[in-house]
Amino acid sequence: MRAVLLTCTTLFAVVLSRRAVSAGSAPRCLEHNIPDRILGELLLMVHRSKHSLPKDENKHKKLLPNFSRSLKKSKGISIIKEMLDFYFYNVFSDKSLEITNQEEILTFLSRLRQDVSYCLGLYPSNLSSKEKNLIRNMKNKFMKMRRPGVYKALGEFKTLLIWMDTYMHSTNSRRKRNELPVDPTAATEATTLV
Repeated sequence: MRAVLLTCTTLFAVVLSRRAVSAGSAPRCLEHNIPDRILGELLLMVHRSKHSLPKDENKHKKLLPNFSRSLKKSKGISIIKEMLDFYFYNVFSDKSLEITNQEEILTFLSRLRQDVSYCLGLYPSNLSSKEKNLIRNMKNKFMKMRRPGVYKALGEFKTLLIWMDTYMHSTNSRRKRNELPVDPTAATEATTLV
């Protein structure tokens, strides 16, 4: 009986300490759960794989909507979750995309999706109808572009990583802010983001 009580108390304490560490806000939760190293490595992997793909011929078209204002609000975590799902299911899982490190990128994206889902569970937020429409329009535009849409989305993936980094290090950040490199070729190792 004592062992059961001690086990339950220990599990309860672990759950409370996990919440206490990430208590405060969704950006703090993400900052605690997602190391900057993962964003940096993902950025470098995608940058390297872009060189093996055809050039983006639709430079005048923009696929990602402008969510910079929405990311400053509490619903920013919901936008990040939607964008990660889009890239995981539609872009990097596309069979026409043939890049050398596709499985590794999917593994990193899966980890990011799990961490964002965990924080979204702690700090729920909903998207407005305007934001839902922007995401729906982005997906429709992506589907109409077909294969060039995959290349376009891959080219704009850096923007999503910058959004995530900005959101994670927004208000009440206790850690010193580390910037994602402007030019991925300037970063010699992904660990420079740690």
